[in-house]
Amino acid sequence: MTPNPDPAIPSNPDTDLARPVKPGEPAALAIASALRGAVARLRAADPLARNGEAEGVHRLRTSARRLRSELRAFRDLVEPSWREDLERELRWLGGALGQVRDLDVLRDHFATAARDQDGDRSAPLRPLFEALDARHESASKAMRKALRSARFRRLFESLEQAVDLPQLRDEADEPCRDVLPPLVKKSWKRLKREAEALDSNSADAAFHEVRKLAKRARYTAERIAPALGRRAPRRAERYIRLTTAVQDLLGEHQDMTVAIAELEALLPRHPDDLEFQDAAQVLLTRLRKTADESRSAFHKLWPKLASKKSRRWLDRRD
Repeated sequence: MTPNPDPAIPSNPDTDLARPVKPGEPAALAIASALRGAVARLRAADPLARNGEAEGVHRLRTSARRLRSELRAFRDLVEPSWREDLERELRWLGGALGQVRDLDVLRDHFATAARDQDGDRSAPLRPLFEALDARHESASKAMRKALRSARFRRLFESLEQAVDLPQLRDEADEPCRDVLPPLVKKSWKRLKREAEALDSNSADAAFHEVRKLAKRARYTAERIAPALGRRAPRRAERYIRLTTAVQDLLGEHQDMTVAIAELEALLPRHPDDLEFQDAAQVLLTRLRKTADESRSAFHKLWPKLASKKSRRWLDRRD
């Protein structure tokens, strides 16, 4: 049966359906809370995505990615095969949604970059927008097929079963205050290692990897902080705000990198369209400038997140 919105789900899908988990309670309750929140977000976004609404596609994809990150954060507390099965299906869902969402973002970036102080300069770039629109139509058909598939229905069924019967390791019976902070520290250490290896000559892929790790660190903190006491979320605000800022900044860098590659690949297909060639070169210059600015801004932002001040909340207890 196709999953439908549940009237019992609160209007804010990020709101858990049970009381807050306390620091002295088993970590298993925090995991169950994460799963409930994930199912709520996915249910809320599903109808919008089926209707082809860009925001619905974005929310469904983000919800799937967020749950994958949370499952990975809890990896030391859950059974590996159970987690891997769910992650594999969530990755499939993200892939089914990804091309549509990426093309939406890409087109928006191109349209914005094509505008200058004299107005909209997108007309000479018509071959670019026509190519994107054709791919978007094809990707949308594939997405709708995926969202109507038995595989999608089975994924929802698996997630709902996971809420009631998560497959956990014995360590999940230990108090939140003992076993959850190390999970945040673990995600932080990996982010720190990769981020501090970046320099001005690092490959685009290296910056993209740091973006993914920043997002994972953010999601881990957002999920775990409420289980560490009533003051913990407020104390964690700086860490969450700065990991989000790094994620957003490097997200812009990744968007520019993808846009540049897209445009460079299209140029050889229209060698005789001189108007397009000229407009594309101007656009490439703007995209490269934005990408370079994102790199520079990251190196200025990183020391703020790397400061010990950002992580003091992990060593404090209510």
